[in-house]
Amino acid sequence: MHRDGELLRVETNSGIWHARAVISVAGTWWRPFLPAVPGRGHSQGRQLHTVEYRGPHDVAGQRVVIVGGGNSGAQIAADLAYDTEQTWVTQRPPRYLADDIDGHALFDAATARRRALDEGRTDSGGVASLGGIVAVPPVREARDRGGRRAAERVP
Repeated sequence: MHRDGELLRVETNSGIWHARAVISVAGTWWRPFLPAVPGRGHSQGRQLHTVEYRGPHDVAGQRVVIVGGGNSGAQIAADLAYDTEQTWVTQRPPRYLADDIDGHALFDAATARRRALDEGRTDSGGVASLGGIVAVPPVREARDRGGRRAAERVP
């Protein structure tokens, strides 16, 4: 990703995208990761992490690139589905959990994995084996409606 005039230029193996704002959902809530972008200080485009994102009003009406294939990326992409021209960039195609999986099922899977590991039994893979993205109603609606441009893997 680098500056291209007033916009940020994001090069992926699926094409080149230009945006005024790039939302990074890499890292964790406690340790956000914002990649270094040459010329970032001279660009009019904004780069923010999910911890700084407050809602669609932050970038409404702008072209936005959302980087990250986890829950935060999916939820922000769904949140912006109506008010922005967006590209959601993921390292691999998004993996959604079954629609009936909720926080209770995830907690149960994580608890079962921890118990198995503590007792020396085979690792079940826990929550990660179920998929990656919780299909909460807005994410499910955006997924089912489709029509969003998707690119994979930022080099």
